[in-house]
Amino acid sequence: MEDVLRQQQQQIAELQAAVQQMAQASINQSAVNTELQKKLAEATAAASSSRFRPESVLDPKIIGRVKPFDGQRSSWKTWEFHWKAYLVSQDRAYQKFFQGIDADETEMENDLMTEHEKAMSTQLYFMLVMAMPEDSVGEMIMRNAPTGEGAAAWKRLQK
Repeated sequence: MEDVLRQQQQQIAELQAAVQQMAQASINQSAVNTELQKKLAEATAAASSSRFRPESVLDPKIIGRVKPFDGQRSSWKTWEFHWKAYLVSQDRAYQKFFQGIDADETEMENDLMTEHEKAMSTQLYFMLVMAMPEDSVGEMIMRNAPTGEGAAAWKRLQK
């Protein structure tokens, strides 16, 4: 009987030790989870506060919904209105971007822009190239604009 009692006490002691190990493992895991959640929150905050987004948010398939610019001065205002509406509807940052372009009397060069503005200008250039019909005045203007300089090309189209 004493042997059985000793075995039970030993099993109880082993179970208590196992419970303590599990409790410590749970505490350790909780600390790891807390640290990972903190790092995730920091990374999320850094990503959401970043102004530069190299990935495109514009859908090039929608370009076809905006009538191509025919190069005629008489149709510029209407085309400009629709084009800006398209871009701003896809990325609201273009509203401020166009305000900057329109306020500047000179051609804006990418070298003088922030990283985000450079990305927008480059994207604008290639979107404008795709929006110009072949053998049009608009295509000629785009061919003569510096490659990737969308803001400068926009100013040339406005003239």
